[in-house]
Amino acid sequence: MSVFLSGAVVMTFELVGSRLLAPFLGSGLVVWTSLIGVVLGALSLGYWLGGVLADSRRDSDSLGLLLMGSGLMIALTSLLSEPIRAWGLPAGRVEVHSLLVSVVLFAPASVLLGCISPYATRLGISGLKEAGRHIGTVYAVSTAGSILGTFAAGFFLIPWLGSTRLLYLVAGVQVLLALPFCARRWMPLLALALVLAALTWQDSRSPEPGLLLDIDTPYSRVRVVRSHDGQGRPLNLLVDSPGGAQAASYLDSDELVFDCLRAFRLVNHILPKPRRALLIGGGGFAWPKDFLGWNPWSQMDVVEIDPTMEEVARQFFRHRPDPRVRVFHEDGRVFLNRRPGPYDVVFLDAFGTSDAIPFQLTTVEALHRVSEALVPRGVVLANLLGAPEGQGAAFIRRQVASYRQVFPRVFLFQVDPGLDKTSLQNLTLLALKDARTPFPQAAANIQPLRVRPDRPLTDDHAPVEWLARHR
Repeated sequence: MSVFLSGAVVMTFELVGSRLLAPFLGSGLVVWTSLIGVVLGALSLGYWLGGVLADSRRDSDSLGLLLMGSGLMIALTSLLSEPIRAWGLPAGRVEVHSLLVSVVLFAPASVLLGCISPYATRLGISGLKEAGRHIGTVYAVSTAGSILGTFAAGFFLIPWLGSTRLLYLVAGVQVLLALPFCARRWMPLLALALVLAALTWQDSRSPEPGLLLDIDTPYSRVRVVRSHDGQGRPLNLLVDSPGGAQAASYLDSDELVFDCLRAFRLVNHILPKPRRALLIGGGGFAWPKDFLGWNPWSQMDVVEIDPTMEEVARQFFRHRPDPRVRVFHEDGRVFLNRRPGPYDVVFLDAFGTSDAIPFQLTTVEALHRVSEALVPRGVVLANLLGAPEGQGAAFIRRQVASYRQVFPRVFLFQVDPGLDKTSLQNLTLLALKDARTPFPQAAANIQPLRVRPDRPLTDDHAPVEWLARHR
């Protein structure tokens, strides 16, 4: 049982680790690579150390100490997570930072967790006759526990308990597993008391100033904070990853906060009366309100992968049910693959940060699906995050090239033309399905950016996280 549950704890610990890192480092490929690599490396070291320890001493008390120690280290991981994650992030070096934070936070507990299986295996071997079968059984049981831990944590425990409480739960499980093995029973009981005391302390701390909500959903960790704009007006901000807010709403008005959403109003200068619209990336549901306010005759389908976001938007971002809005809770690419439509306009606003770009929405194949969902004179408006020049320009060039592969006319604008072109910023991409559609006169004073040709992104090769960090 100890081997089975420890296997479950390993995978739960790793999955929760991704949630601990996401608000500060993102949830992209680089962060996952660092986390998985560090945990695997630490487990590997633990397997070796556990084998060495099993050869030098063979008693159940040592197994109990390993179980108890791993539980205490998991609890310590939770205690230290916020101060360690708050280390200053070196600009452009998310690989180094995510690797360093993963080593400090997750390696110690993972080493001790890795020691358990080889040590338990050695305890159960009394002779060589059935050693192979016993070793295979132990590792099969451990793997079965890991499978259970993966599904239980991902499907149920993380959304239900959240990251912090789940860490303390698995820490407590490890400590309790030590109880029958320790000769000094008071030690695991004391360790359990320490775990409970640490949980109580973390739960009783004053919340972060301005923090209104901090929850784990099946798809992300969602934080809502109270803040103010440049003029001092109070607003709520949605923060689900580093690098700024992904949604915002004034407390007393449906006025748009972000200029990147105001840029979407360009559609009315191209299509005077759009009837059907599709928005991929609901977020705080600010754009559907604004679009339907300007176009009361229209209908909009909103694709938002996280069902929790709709309730969060109702509670904190003035989202109200509207019979003209249909909401679909699924991945944007999956929705497009069902060939919906036809729509007059498709808005793409699913790129929250440059570290967690949904690559499946950036490729030529995805954009063909977007084109198929449009009427013959349809329009696409996409909110991109990157830099026209310098670091991050590689992604923008490849993304524009992908659109040019599908649409005859493609334009790229700075949302704020006053920003330096080498700085990370919001960019608006306009794609026209019909080459005869005129360039909107309202944008005549906006100079489209010149983007040099590059290779398009494909389902087979779309290294968007890497491109977002290179020129």
